[in-house]
Amino acid sequence: MQCPLRSKDGQEILIAYVAGTLSPEVAFAVEQHMTLCSACCALAERQRELWAALDVWSSTPVPPDFNDRLYARIAAEKNPWWRQWTQARWPGAWRPALPVAFACAALLTAFLLKEPPAQNDATSPALEAPQIEQVERALDDVEMLKQLGLTPARANSSREEI
Repeated sequence: MQCPLRSKDGQEILIAYVAGTLSPEVAFAVEQHMTLCSACCALAERQRELWAALDVWSSTPVPPDFNDRLYARIAAEKNPWWRQWTQARWPGAWRPALPVAFACAALLTAFLLKEPPAQNDATSPALEAPQIEQVERALDDVEMLKQLGLTPARANSSREEI
């Protein structure tokens, strides 16, 4: 027999052996295996001890008015402040809209607190420098094309031929 601890449902077999619910053939095979395997024997012994302890243990009786006292305590428990506020001030039809309203308020606040983008003034020096550099590069490219004997119109037509 393969070790029950190494199989998927092996512990269940050992528990069933201790409980005495196995067929005689399987119980005999488990007994033979436990003579060779100390881990299975130890698990079976721990299960026997557990069942013996559960047989001896007795729970305290539940008082007959336990449920009534429990429900009274739950009813007396205060609701959180936010639930009291939402239930008292918002009728039932508006309650589902409350989270959406809070989300919209948060988005509006974030939008209003966001720093506005920089203005695009034509006189700002930050915008003039890149524009001047771009114009200079474009003029240099046109000059290079003229030196090669290509004009911008011819350059486009040569690209189409390729």
